[in-house]
Amino acid sequence: MIVFEAPEDVSPLVADFYQWWNRERGVVGKRLLVESFIVMEPYWTVRTGTVPFWMVFNKLPSAEALEAYLDNRDPFNEIFMMLFSHGVESIGLTPIDRWRRILERAQEKGTFVGVNENAYPRDFAVFVRYHFDFKRKARSRYPMPPPVMLEQLDRFLKQSASRYRVQWL
Repeated sequence: MIVFEAPEDVSPLVADFYQWWNRERGVVGKRLLVESFIVMEPYWTVRTGTVPFWMVFNKLPSAEALEAYLDNRDPFNEIFMMLFSHGVESIGLTPIDRWRRILERAQEKGTFVGVNENAYPRDFAVFVRYHFDFKRKARSRYPMPPPVMLEQLDRFLKQSASRYRVQWL
């Protein structure tokens, strides 16, 4: 059983596990893919050797969770970011300028994926563009690995479980 209080509590653990797993399978480079709500690319995350950071939504708590993650890790060479566009300037919506500042934390390249910055958060075409844009921007390709074994996850957790706001029972 996995115990946590908020959905994004799991995100740093998952991201760090992917980074660890990528090293184990010989993936070079440090690329982060920030995914938002249903705007996700699980297959291409693995194929491109990127590290996924799952955001609940494009609201301030998600931006703060991502910033806290980046504050406590070595910098990524590349940061790719997909944003869910829900159509309104709602309370707590993270402005596009703040997302841009987060992308600037990449050592080499930080870029939106499928996002029309001028139309955000009314950018409904993002749901069509993000898939193709990510494949174009994340150029590295790795073979699809075999499934992760529980022994691998256990090994990772023994090294780092105390770093996260997640309990494994």
